[in-house]
Amino acid sequence: MAAIAIQKQAGSANSTRKTELAIAKRIPNRPSAAVKPPKTPKVLGRNPKRGLKLRPAKTVGPLPEEKAPPFQWWELPEGASVREAPPNSISESSQAILGSLLTPGGGEEVRDDLQELFAVIGLDFGTSCTKVVVRFPYEAGELTVAIPAPEHCVSNNQPHLWQTVLWLRPDGQFIAWPEQGALLLHALKQGVMTSGADGNVTPGKYRGLSVSKADAATAYLAYVIRYTRGWLRTHRPNLFRGRHTRWLLNLGLPAEKADNGQLTATYRQIAAAALLCANYSDRPDIEIVKLFLTDDAVVTAGMSEDRALELGIGVFP
Repeated sequence: MAAIAIQKQAGSANSTRKTELAIAKRIPNRPSAAVKPPKTPKVLGRNPKRGLKLRPAKTVGPLPEEKAPPFQWWELPEGASVREAPPNSISESSQAILGSLLTPGGGEEVRDDLQELFAVIGLDFGTSCTKVVVRFPYEAGELTVAIPAPEHCVSNNQPHLWQTVLWLRPDGQFIAWPEQGALLLHALKQGVMTSGADGNVTPGKYRGLSVSKADAATAYLAYVIRYTRGWLRTHRPNLFRGRHTRWLLNLGLPAEKADNGQLTATYRQIAAAALLCANYSDRPDIEIVKLFLTDDAVVTAGMSEDRALELGIGVFP
């Protein structure tokens, strides 16, 4: 099973991955102290009618520094759509290209006789769009790669921004492109962050199962991961030829939520399930997603940072 395979994959390089993933943690410098305004000098004046000197004006000390109100983090209301309309169609050529990249993005056979290739996926799971970069930390001279988004789902004409949207077919299959009769699922990120990942995102049930916010987020990230790996194997084939890849996933958590232990655990669980789901299917359905979200190794990874690292998952502000 995919979960067992990826556990075996991660075991031999656990300490190396911990070091690799820990690099992402940074503590920002504190801002320098504000410069106080100079004191206002004493002022002497004359009354133009009497020609008499007036008393020296009272010394005006430095005005109290105005403290800026604390920044209030805001979130879109649950279920709110973003300002950019999602795509409502996909051309045959774009769908063919998308399929050709999803196919090679699946899992691979674990072989001890192959040299290892470490690849770190940095994934910014955004409210309106998602960004992905990949680096190969142990490959000398290999540059970090920004992954272009699928043509039909490019956000704001920026080629590396992928709209954070997903669709659900009536038969319970998730798809990453618009299709007649498929239900649009948006607000994937804020759905997890606002009222909890267990909330239902569909008006009814599919195959007798309700679709939770965690289900939708997992399916979306599985598509992003699988597409990313397929794009790299297609456009950088020499890197992968004759080698076995150890995929690590760094998922960005909003900095203001870093102290929220429950949300961090949910992010780890969703990321671990998405990574396994990407190995298993290029078109996941509800049953597959729920199977991986409730897998013992995935649930444990959500509760434990160390166990998440064993699966190749890191969640960082």
